Amino acid sequence: MRRDDIGVQLSGSLREFRRDLHRHPELRFQEVRTAQRVAERLQGLGLEVETGRAKTGVLARLPGAGRGPHVLLRADMDALPTDDLKSVSYASANEGITHACGHDVHTTVVLGVAEVLAERPASAGAVTFVFQPAEEIPFGEESGGQAMVDTGLLDDVDVVLGLHCWPALQAGTIGVDSEIAMAAKSAFRIVVHGTGAHAATPSKGRDALLAASSIVVHLNQLLGREVDPGGRAAVNVGTFASGRSQSIVAPTAELTGTIRTADPVLAKRLRQAVSRVVSGVAVAADVEATVEWKNDM
Repeated sequence: MRRDDIGVQLSGSLREFRRDLHRHPELRFQEVRTAQRVAERLQGLGLEVETGRAKTGVLARLPGAGRGPHVLLRADMDALPTDDLKSVSYASANEGITHACGHDVHTTVVLGVAEVLAERPASAGAVTFVFQPAEEIPFGEESGGQAMVDTGLLDDVDVVLGLHCWPALQAGTIGVDSEIAMAAKSAFRIVVHGTGAHAATPSKGRDALLAASSIVVHLNQLLGREVDPGGRAAVNVGTFASGRSQSIVAPTAELTGTIRTADPVLAKRLRQAVSRVVSGVAVAADVEATVEWKNDM
């Protein structure tokens, strides 16, 4: 049977598997049920399966009939800490956790490839199927991908193939970028220190919340002057924490966000611009502010 025909036969089963993962999403390094479901299906193919790599990672290896290149196929398994607002039968059953980035799709696709190749193995070489934890990385926290690499995962690998689902493409379409598909990311944390005061006497304080709000506005204006038309870059502020009472001038504020670009020169320029914005707003608002960078990719 041709590999295409095998894939057609598996499509219904894989669709249900993906919907099961979607209904039971798990956060970074907590993908216990997901890893178990993946491992069980891989073991059912007769593959040698390893679990617990980088805490909750799973991998399986399929040897070819002869010598050849070692190809690694990689998927991620973790979900995001956000609500699922869909009204479908397979909507998330775990409150506040959703597969909003498509990792349930990625896992199912690589698992489907494993099932097809287990039925019709390559004539030479070997394929390793990797299901990594913790692709989503909150500021300053451990990368699941790096944790997998640190176990020696790539020591004898010749080629690594990854994928990302893309809703803009029609179902059944595979898109391949001729150059770079995804930008590199750097994460920042900005902490603003002001002086608390009662809201009835705001002049006695230095408003960290107001200063941080100004930083957010200025950061979102950076691309208009720091990046020329045609440049590929993005700036995002994803979290903002400040204040504990409506009657207090907030003494502290904290922001986290990212810059993304495929151009290392532009990345350096944007980092400098972020620092310049923070310093300028801090002077104008008479507060102190620091910028910290982590999770460079």
